[in-house]
Amino acid sequence: MTAAGRVPAPRRAARAVLVRAVRGGAERGGTWGEAVLGEFDATAGTWDAFRWTASGLRVAWRERRARNRLAGHARTRRWVRPGIVTVLAVVALAAAWLVAGVRYVPTTTMDPTLHSGDRILVDKIMYRWRGLHHGDLVLVDSARLGIGGTPSPIVRRVLGLPGDRIACQDGHYLRGSAELDRPRPPAGQALTCPATTVPPGQVHLVGDNTVAAIDSRQFGPVPQDAVVARVVTRIWG
Repeated sequence: MTAAGRVPAPRRAARAVLVRAVRGGAERGGTWGEAVLGEFDATAGTWDAFRWTASGLRVAWRERRARNRLAGHARTRRWVRPGIVTVLAVVALAAAWLVAGVRYVPTTTMDPTLHSGDRILVDKIMYRWRGLHHGDLVLVDSARLGIGGTPSPIVRRVLGLPGDRIACQDGHYLRGSAELDRPRPPAGQALTCPATTVPPGQVHLVGDNTVAAIDSRQFGPVPQDAVVARVVTRIWG
């Protein structure tokens, strides 16, 4: 369950797949399939739900196959295609959960780009292959930064990559000699940061809300392996 009491979408989808496999279009399925379905809500976490659904598919398959033997091979052939589709659906759900996920933004440190309460879609795998780029929004494990009292992970923007020299001047960030448009402090607020060159294997991170955010101005560049995901898009707020 989520903090708001809602069942996460992957669990709902896994249960729907199991219901379809056990019951088909009927009100009830076989004895063993219904028993497996009845225990689904006792699973803990998304992966446990996926594993339970996979086990339930095997049970449902066996029960349907036993009934089909009695009814004839024609019905068996009609079950093959839905069975394959069901298995593929579970595999697709598991793959999607591995590659992507939805996270909650609990603070205002990325205003105005992201607001407190926003939900964001994140990429947990593909960014490792494509690498990080200037301007990427990323999730960072705050435990690796020694920040107390903050949620883990936190969202920050990649301002500097290895070899970049980052500095502040006249209320702007500089990357080398280039003045950056964002993040920009509010009118009347000074932007200060120690000039630094990003070491190999590290990144320089900033919060778009320069007044509220704790970022590389305080804790310096961070190891790239402290990044745990890349933000793909804002879903809703």
